[in-house]
Amino acid sequence: MKWTLAQQRLYRWQVAALDHATGRFGDDARRDLLERITGQRSTSEINEVGMGLIIEEQAKLLLQCGVRTRAPACPAWAGGRPRPRGDRRRLTQDEYIEVLVRKLGWDGQPERLGGMIRMLTRGWKTGVPALTTREKTMLINALRNLLRDIRAGKASGERPACRDDCGAGRPEFQQPPPAAR
Repeated sequence: MKWTLAQQRLYRWQVAALDHATGRFGDDARRDLLERITGQRSTSEINEVGMGLIIEEQAKLLLQCGVRTRAPACPAWAGGRPRPRGDRRRLTQDEYIEVLVRKLGWDGQPERLGGMIRMLTRGWKTGVPALTTREKTMLINALRNLLRDIRAGKASGERPACRDDCGAGRPEFQQPPPAAR
């Protein structure tokens, strides 16, 4: 075999899924499909490109059977480099921080973001441009967790105070009065 480990795993999974979905995708049907696409009845001499074509064809068959699969035309399976989809691109860390700030409703309140940055850097830095990549990652994770907590109704303003959590108001935790003289 001259194909990648990912291709091997995907090919085996697709063969098992086709057999499960149709109940009749046995060894003969698999070999017929191989012969129709590559001209060979065995996978032992098929290269990466041929295996990519087989995987694409099996993905089409699975979609016809109603089985959800990965994207059928992934060029990485065919041995090529992945191509970007349309005009989509990855956001930079600075852009992603801006998106999270807008989702939190902090876009008109830079002091909130500055406070979060000061908290993460222990007061050493105040703005996003001054942060390192690692600090930006920490900030992104903190903003995502805060947004998740707000959506779940667990924002910091709605949590009980620490006094209530640790039982400071209960009589068994109160200090005894000083002894009278």
